[in-house]
Amino acid sequence: MYYSRVHSEEDCRDIIVGLETLNIALDCKTGQLLRLTQNGVTHRLEQEILLYNNTAGAYLFRPVGAPEQQIVETSRPRITVIRGPLRHKAVVKFDKNIVISYIVNLLGGTDNSYIELEILTDLRLIGDLSMRFKTDISSGGSLFTDLNGHTIQQHKYKEKLKIQGNFFPMPSQAFIQDSKVRFSILSSEPHGVASLQEGYLEIILDRRNLKDDERGLGDGINDNLPTPSKLRLLMESRPGPVQEGYVVEYPSLGSDLVQQSLLHPVFAARRVGVSPFPSRSLQLMRSLPCNQELVNLRLVQGDTSLLILRNLGFTCQIDYSGICRNDDNINRDLKEVFTVPVELEEHPFSPFHKFEENKVQNNKPMEFSSYYVTFI
Repeated sequence: MYYSRVHSEEDCRDIIVGLETLNIALDCKTGQLLRLTQNGVTHRLEQEILLYNNTAGAYLFRPVGAPEQQIVETSRPRITVIRGPLRHKAVVKFDKNIVISYIVNLLGGTDNSYIELEILTDLRLIGDLSMRFKTDISSGGSLFTDLNGHTIQQHKYKEKLKIQGNFFPMPSQAFIQDSKVRFSILSSEPHGVASLQEGYLEIILDRRNLKDDERGLGDGINDNLPTPSKLRLLMESRPGPVQEGYVVEYPSLGSDLVQQSLLHPVFAARRVGVSPFPSRSLQLMRSLPCNQELVNLRLVQGDTSLLILRNLGFTCQIDYSGICRNDDNINRDLKEVFTVPVELEEHPFSPFHKFEENKVQNNKPMEFSSYYVTFI
């Protein structure tokens, strides 16, 4: 590994994290994002850390005017850059007890399509801590957020409403877009998000307030602990016109796969004295089709198991050829997923209904399906 530090004003120049295929530039004075370059195309991606003066308590968000600008600029942050064969990482330690790690993976596939931010906040200021990203996207006042990590909702900025009226819950992802680019934020935990200006997207990270808003808590938020957050930023090419008014949108297939790895990370455990590699007889499944998510596979009785899948709905306006080799990988027969012969019987979620024909049907995008799997 190679470690580097910025020591003096003379050494101060933009800090590049990543390689030519995907990299970010950080301001050496503020330690915050300036731009993102992907496959030779440079996008504006400026970052600000703000603090809203909230007059409410634990349950209500009632800011007074615009947030304080750049609360971390009072002193120069400590920046450490780590470059290794698998990833590049820049750790920026701000004042106000805020630490942000910018990570660029050097592996191929979806791992090299996003910027990961690991954030640790230990808020001691009174207010709501926000992170704002500025882009050149002509979003037209539209913001898209997910609903329970499943479907996508569109929100329109309404100038007649106050700031709090234009913030919306984000269970796991949000994005803005125009006819060329889509900028997405994926999160491992819920946040509040807003797009208060054209091309802006901001997210609430933490909050602290000494008042009680009389909603049942009986106290303010004054017992903050160090709070971790993990975000992934995607900038995707999106050729095609943007429809006017309220439209139905879907995530890209790439963002779906990146979100799955974020929400369901792999935890590897090894027993002492046991080989870490399972025998071939334990490998019951091959890779699922790109558009299928494994929700559950559990034993019911005997040789029969219950398999629950979710068919991912994704937009075709964003290219997925680099993720799925061809359409055959999406339309693959479900029986081909198993390494041993099986019989499949589609099973309704309701115990009071059953299908008349004993056959496997292709579920529609954004729908769940359930099967009884009998190993022959």
